[in-house]
Parts: sequence; C-alpha cells; structure tokens
Amino acid sequence: MSGGTMTLGPTLWGAQPAYYTKTGATVEPLVGETDKAYTVLQSLNSTQLAAAVLDTPVKEIVLGAGQDGKTLAYDGVKASTFTAAQKTLLLDLISEWITPLNDEQAAAKLTEAQAGLDQTYFAWSGSTAANQPIYYRVQSPAFTIEFAHQQGSGANAGGITHIHSIYRENGNDYGAED
Repeated sequence: MSGGTMTLGPTLWGAQPAYYTKTGATVEPLVGETDKAYTVLQSLNSTQLAAAVLDTPVKEIVLGAGQDGKTLAYDGVKASTFTAAQKTLLLDLISEWITPLNDEQAAAKLTEAQAGLDQTYFAWSGSTAANQPIYYRVQSPAFTIEFAHQQGSGANAGGITHIHSIYRENGNDYGAED
C-alpha cells in the first residue's frame, strides 16, 4: 500500500509446469494471460504485426528480479493504431493482470490503463502458433507487463516447460518506497 493506493509492482507470476493433467483434464495456471495475448496478436493486420514483432528474439523477462526501478524503451506496435475491437482485446489482456486486486483497486488500475491506452505498446517475440515458446510485453505510461514461456533442456527439452512473467508499475515498485 502507498497511502490508499495498492500497488502490484512488482509481481512475479510463474508456473512450473506450464500445464499438466489432473483427473483427465488439462490444467494451465496462466491460460488467460496466454490465450488473451494470442487473441491480441491474431487480431493484428500485417502492418501492425510487423511492428509488434521484435527485431531481436527475447526468451526471458527483462525486468525480472533485481531490476527494480528500471524501465524499457517502448517497442512494438502502438495501440493508437488499433481499431476499437483491438483496443478492447488489449484491455481484456491487461485486465487479466490487474484482477488479482480487490474490485475497487482493480477498477482504478483499469481506468488508468484505459486513459493511457493510446500510448500503450504491444510487443511479441517467438512463434505465432499455440503451444510454442513466446515472449510478449505490454508497456503503458503506468505499467509494464512481461510474459515468457521457458523451454527446458535435456530430458525436458522442447515445448513449454514453465513460465516467467512480471507486472511492474513504472516508478512505483513497492509503492515507490525507498
């Protein structure tokens, strides 16, 4: 808490394994964060997609542990180029990250995300096919979200074995406490 405002920054979400079977059903702990990102990606036209795909492959979150207070240069496709439907999809993805907060705080964060939506960027690295390792980033004036599928090695090689992700509030790590 910082005054009456709750911060999520930084919050690390991860899953090991990325998915598993329990009583015959597949369980995927971060399915919303995964599927909604693919939905945004698949909604992009060719010009937007070319802008969204990063020039350099990224396989791990950049603003992870020990990166408090750091930011990244904006990269990817700017949401100001999105249609209204695409903006709704992007807000739905952002909402997936904000909903762990109580309703009042989540509503305030979502309002802030909507206000900065035209200055928000969506970036992608990796395959556009499902069940392949990906990295994506959503950057706004208020927050940065990073998500990275990880591949194992040796006997665990191939596919997606676990996930690293982080939500940071720009200039507000730990409620901006020193």
